Amino acid sequence: MLIVGSADPSVLELNLKALALLGTAAYERKDYARAAEVWGRMLPLVPEGSEDAKMIRENVEEARKLAGIGSSAKPLAKAHPGVRGTVRLAAKLKNDVKPDDVLFVFARAPGGPPVPLAVLKARAADLPLKFALDDSLAMAQGMTVSSQPKVVITARIAKSGKPQAGAGDLQGASKPVANDAAGVDVVIDSVVP
Repeated sequence: MLIVGSADPSVLELNLKALALLGTAAYERKDYARAAEVWGRMLPLVPEGSEDAKMIRENVEEARKLAGIGSSAKPLAKAHPGVRGTVRLAAKLKNDVKPDDVLFVFARAPGGPPVPLAVLKARAADLPLKFALDDSLAMAQGMTVSSQPKVVITARIAKSGKPQAGAGDLQGASKPVANDAAGVDVVIDSVVP
């Protein structure tokens, strides 16, 4: 069983725990395909190469094998295109970024709960980054990009490597856009105090 979290829980850490429990419940019901799908949504939230990431991948692979879908199965067709666009770094912050800094791109409901509707994890070296945030990257059941008429896209270079904002992180956000907008331009142009 996965154990994810720390003594200082944040919204995302609580969400990791919720996803772990949801996946475990599906696994215990022998709904292995659902367990693999739910646990797979945890991977963008943990540091790549970490022990947590290794355990999550192992659990996903085991559940996929038990479900008979194997690791080469095609993902389910996406019913909703999601929000698409590009994240760029403002020239004034170029010297503040290392290629291996972690980049998170989030979709949130404007004025809604702080839990992201979708999250994508990349590296600062990937900037400018073309992104697509759709329902396949959902963090919680029922809280999807398509469930909100408008979303705000936030991009953050996390110096700590964690999805939670910290002092010194670099970020930028879009204005509220339609949940199926294309060509959204997000510029990372400010420093988190």
